[in-house]
Amino acid sequence: MGNCCAPSAGRGDGRGGAYVQMGNKASAQQQNTWSKTGIVGLRDQGIKELPAVLSEIADTVKVIDASNNRITALPAFLPTLANLQRLTLSGNLLTVLLPPGACAGLT
Repeated sequence: MGNCCAPSAGRGDGRGGAYVQMGNKASAQQQNTWSKTGIVGLRDQGIKELPAVLSEIADTVKVIDASNNRITALPAFLPTLANLQRLTLSGNLLTVLLPPGACAGLT
């Protein structure tokens, strides 16, 4: 899977890579890249929820990888991501899911 952040960003663990620590807020550069590529990489960020800014770029988001975080519930705006094709949430703390059919386009 591709990365969403600038190649120079780094992980801060000496291994390189494009994932950066962000908390629950995305930088303007990340938002711009997500909007251009449609790929949102949030893996291993320690976030508790998907950033609300995703609802602002809903028409362009195709892939979200938010694996290995502390997400407990899916956001109410998730069904508005009309072009979302893949949502990866493995390794989270999900306790509440959306009703069947809420995100019918996902594979």
